[in-house]
Amino acid sequence: MTPRAIASCLGAFFCLLILGCGDGQAERIPSPTHDLGPAKRFKDFSLYYLGPAYRGLPMTTDGAVALREYAPGLFIPFTYGQCTPDPGEDGGSCHPPVEILNYPACSPRLKGPPFATRLVQIRGVKAGIFYDASVFSGIRVATGRTVVVIHAATPARALAIARRLRSIDGRVSTNARLPGPEKLAGSTRVRLCGSGA
Repeated sequence: MTPRAIASCLGAFFCLLILGCGDGQAERIPSPTHDLGPAKRFKDFSLYYLGPAYRGLPMTTDGAVALREYAPGLFIPFTYGQCTPDPGEDGGSCHPPVEILNYPACSPRLKGPPFATRLVQIRGVKAGIFYDASVFSGIRVATGRTVVVIHAATPARALAIARRLRSIDGRVSTNARLPGPEKLAGSTRVRLCGSGA
C-alpha cells in the first residue's frame, strides 16, 4: 500500500468519524480539536506541519493516532481540510486537500517508485517533485532526519506548502532555512527505521 493510500485511509477514517452516518445533506462540520502533545513529545525526528490551519483549511489530523501506534519507518501525518470522495475512483477513496507525511529519512517506504522527475530548491534544501503515471503525486523535502512528503492538488500548491512548513518543536519557523539532510547510520538508523532499513 502506498503512503498516499495509507494517508487516504486514515483521512477517510477521520472523515467518517467526524461525519458519522446521515441522510447525505451537507452540514457544517465543526473544526476538530487537536492533541499536539504526542507530536511535541516525539523526539526521534522533527515533525513538520502548518500550524492549526492553512489558508482557511483547519487541521484535521494531528498525528496523535499515528504516534500512539508508531513503528519504526512509518510516517506521522498532519492533514488540512475535509476529505472529499474522488468521484472518478471506486471504493470511495478520500483525499484531504493538504497531506503532510513526516517520515524518518531512512524509511524503506521512501525507496522505489515513483522517482523524482525534477528537483527544486526550497528554503536551502532540495525538494523532489513526483509523478505517478504522469499524474502529480507529491513532493518530498529531505531536512535533518526527516523526509516530508506533501500531497496537494498541484505542484505549485505543494511547493507553496513547503515554503510554509515549520517544526512542531518550534526549532524551525516558517521563515527559517530548513536544516540539511542528515545521514543516519548504526543504532540510530535501526531505532528510526528498523533492522531491515
